[in-house]
Amino acid sequence: VSEINPKPESGSIYDYPWDSLTQALYGRRAGELCMHVSGSGMGKSTVLRELVTFDLFEKRKVGVLMLEETAADTANSLIALQLNKPVNKIFAEREINGQRIAAGKKPLDFGKLPTLTDEEYETARVALGKQPLWVYDHFGSLECDKLMQKLEYMANGIHCDVIYLDHLSIVVSGMESNDERKDIDILMTKLETFTKRTSVRLEVVCHLTKPQGSKPFE
Repeated sequence: VSEINPKPESGSIYDYPWDSLTQALYGRRAGELCMHVSGSGMGKSTVLRELVTFDLFEKRKVGVLMLEETAADTANSLIALQLNKPVNKIFAEREINGQRIAAGKKPLDFGKLPTLTDEEYETARVALGKQPLWVYDHFGSLECDKLMQKLEYMANGIHCDVIYLDHLSIVVSGMESNDERKDIDILMTKLETFTKRTSVRLEVVCHLTKPQGSKPFE
């Protein structure tokens, strides 16, 4: 016992972007596994992007595994937060109406979107590229052992302070087993062991499975 120092190391506890959450949870801790759980479309991925942006602003090294979107989509989402503008919607409006005008059709009214110049977007893109951010370029299900290899690389090869995974359910779907409950238990044990061993903070999104015949969570 005399060799154990229970006092947290300096810098191992830090803020949330929101003071109320920092007060409620006494901050965020290194070596901790945090699960973000709610119904579909309620903002889990949006919260993760806000946390990623905040961590980069605080000069933490960040690893991101967004398994339901491309690396380009992830980058555009973070640029949108940086500019406080709906970048993907603006690009979609330009592309669709550009095609319609070229075909002699009347452009559609998508509502009042903010202006976004090429120079403004490029400045934000270059600024994001200079941040200590690593995005795993992968789309779709990911086998458990391969996921753990990527996490180990981000922790020990790149020395990330925080790693984001969105979402756990798609990893479980890639595990070849007929026992989903057992697969989840095995994966969670591996993730928890990983965070304690490496002192990396792991922020994970998990979808809820609706019990048969019940109302949706949202």
